[in-house]
Amino acid sequence: MSSFDIVVEVKNALENVSGITAVFDSLVTPDKAAKTANPYACIGEFRKMAGRVMNESEQKCFVDVFIWTKYKGKKQCMELADAFEKFMSKLDRDYFLETAFYDYDEESGWSLAQIVLRTYLE
Repeated sequence: MSSFDIVVEVKNALENVSGITAVFDSLVTPDKAAKTANPYACIGEFRKMAGRVMNESEQKCFVDVFIWTKYKGKKQCMELADAFEKFMSKLDRDYFLETAFYDYDEESGWSLAQIVLRTYLE
């Protein structure tokens, strides 16, 4: 499996979460966000580094996922993030929730779930 395959798995998982209207493979500009139905998700940065074994046959990978929602607030954002995590746990590859961060911007009315997933590539 390649790095690209991991990103495709994450994208497919997001597309299978009921309620997420669109999935982007990069961060969305404010202009694009204004034209996009919400809630939507973005796949952000992908990082690889040394894994758990000494012979470097394994790499640790991190994928940033952003889920944005407006009008229904942080509760909806957290529910979508939970549904995404449950879907990821059913996949053959092991994905681990490294961190999750939830925020609400009062000025814009947007809520954000920022999730960092960890997996291993052999």
